[in-house]
Amino acid sequence: MHPYQLGRTPREHGDDRSIKFNHGSLYMVIGQLAKAGFINEQETTRAGQRPERTVYTLTDASRGELRDWLAEMVGQPQHEYPAFVAALSLIAALWAAQGN
Repeated sequence: MHPYQLGRTPREHGDDRSIKFNHGSLYMVIGQLAKAGFINEQETTRAGQRPERTVYTLTDASRGELRDWLAEMVGQPQHEYPAFVAALSLIAALWAAQGN
């Protein structure tokens, strides 16, 4: 996805109740994820007069990190908002990461 679409997705799926983030810092986070090797640029496109949109894809390292983070968050629940609720909202990713 490109960052703008990534920012809209939680709202469209009702996940904005469990995952809070600042839309203004999204591009900074995308840069940090790329620098850490968790995402790669897939393509850059432009439609009409709109700005260029860079689409990113996950790396194997990011999938492993997600799996480990979710396993830890769900395996050791804590009364901390929003970490546990966010982990539960992404539980399907843990299931998929284990090859089910």
